[in-house]
Amino acid sequence: MKSCNREEKTIEDFERINQQLRNTARLSLFYSALIMPFMFLAMNCSYVLLCVAGSFCTVLRRITVGEIQVFLQYSNLLSQPLIQMAGFAGSIQQMLASIERIAILLEASEESLDKDHLPTMPTTEYEKTILPNSEMKKLNKQINLFF
Repeated sequence: MKSCNREEKTIEDFERINQQLRNTARLSLFYSALIMPFMFLAMNCSYVLLCVAGSFCTVLRRITVGEIQVFLQYSNLLSQPLIQMAGFAGSIQQMLASIERIAILLEASEESLDKDHLPTMPTTEYEKTILPNSEMKKLNKQINLFF
């Protein structure tokens, strides 16, 4: 990136995309963390409503206290799998977000070489070199790159 003079723009693009992903992940975690407490709240509210409705029915002698107790146990047994599925919802949401990011990465096109931003290399002519041709040949023979 430094050789193409695009380092600053690339860093800015990376920071922008990284911030978007960070915000998305934060919102995903926030919403998935809210699901479980709301499920517990809904379960407890239904439990209270069943107790109140059952107490009225008991006062009116339509059902007995044992029937209320059995109905409350069944409502708890029914709500437990729903609460567990709500707990899995956060993991599934994070998994779907990861799959989406992977799909975006796989579908991205290759970066093209923008010739407008390439640095221009200085051109030197062989005659303008410091060493004459004969001295350059001697120097090349003395250089050992393999120590």
